[in-house]
Amino acid sequence: MVRASALYLVIIIALVIGLICSSLVAVAYLYRAEYQKKFRYDQLNHNLSSGINLLLTSADSAYQKETKLSLFGVGNDSVSVQRKTWGIFDVGIVQAIIQRDTVYKIFSIANAIDSAKWAALYIADDDRPLSVSGKTRIEGNAFLPKAGILTAYVDNKAYEGDKRLVIGKKLTSDKRLPALDTNRLILLSSSFSINGNKQSLGDSLNCSFLKPTKVIDLAGKIYTLEKLSLKGNILLHSDTTLIIDSSVKMENVIVFAKTIVIREGFKGIAASATHHVWVLSGQSQQSFLHRPKL
Repeated sequence: MVRASALYLVIIIALVIGLICSSLVAVAYLYRAEYQKKFRYDQLNHNLSSGINLLLTSADSAYQKETKLSLFGVGNDSVSVQRKTWGIFDVGIVQAIIQRDTVYKIFSIANAIDSAKWAALYIADDDRPLSVSGKTRIEGNAFLPKAGILTAYVDNKAYEGDKRLVIGKKLTSDKRLPALDTNRLILLSSSFSINGNKQSLGDSLNCSFLKPTKVIDLAGKIYTLEKLSLKGNILLHSDTTLIIDSSVKMENVIVFAKTIVIREGFKGIAASATHHVWVLSGQSQQSFLHRPKL
């Protein structure tokens, strides 16, 4: 005859077996979920790379606006691409989307380089030589006037740089500098008349390129930027002089002004368009290039 205590033992064993089985089911579910997550993440990155390559190899003007498309004709391979003008560069914005998951990349795009014309320095030939002084260093191919390159004395100091003067090939330049992109210049010129919001900048401002460009109008009076941080999709516009103090931190910001004054010590990544640029410095520079009058 089975004792009553054996029933409790059976219940406990059944409970343990149930817990083990449910744990195995939970582990299998979590493993499957993580596997699907990893697979989806890899697929998103693959689609992202495809979208980037598509944007870099296509000059289609339709991509100037955000364009959503399916890479392989399947709904799970959706990407959003956009190429917008940002100063002399373009900004590429690519997003890969699968259901509610999205990965994106924002990057700068420059024009393709003609290797035959690429150089570290190009000086238009106006029938006089280029002179270098101090510790000037020219590394790479250089397009120079037919009169060549000479060393010069400045402040009673002789040239102290590399004796080769140009560490690279010396090529002959033309009378005029290489032509710039006319369409890009027209676009930059039109930005001087752009209207934005008149507002206080505060201590910091960060605007993603996934959002519309934040245009800030600094009005028609001399304005000094100091002790602030600006980053991202921001355009500053001034009808007069804009002074940028060394305490300002900028990254990828475009500045339009009739005169931009950059004080000594400023460090940042900023694209600027101006009629005049002044650099205020309390120290004389001992190394520079200059063109002597004949």
